Amino acid sequence: MNDFVTVLNSFRNDHDRPLAIWLEMLCEGVILPPGESLTLLARPKDRDGSGELLPLSMTWDKDGSLIIYAHTVMDPDWHILYKGKLIKPEWPTKLADLDVSAPLDQE
Repeated sequence: MNDFVTVLNSFRNDHDRPLAIWLEMLCEGVILPPGESLTLLARPKDRDGSGELLPLSMTWDKDGSLIIYAHTVMDPDWHILYKGKLIKPEWPTKLADLDVSAPLDQE
């Protein structure tokens, strides 16, 4: 995990319904269950230092989902840390469906 930059320390869903968090519009997404939290991690794919991850831009969509964009890096390598597991989000990653007690594939 040393290759990752911690982009935001934590998102917590304090609502009574799942929260959709979309990374870079609709490339990857995470569905965060009520009462749960996660840490968002990322690194630039190019690794040449030409883009900046921070500051992030965040937008609430009209459906209540959150859309997150890196500052100048296009399509960074997003990961999340959820219940101690490093997870590569897909389209979408439903955290309630994951068995986090079992080993997950990690990069």
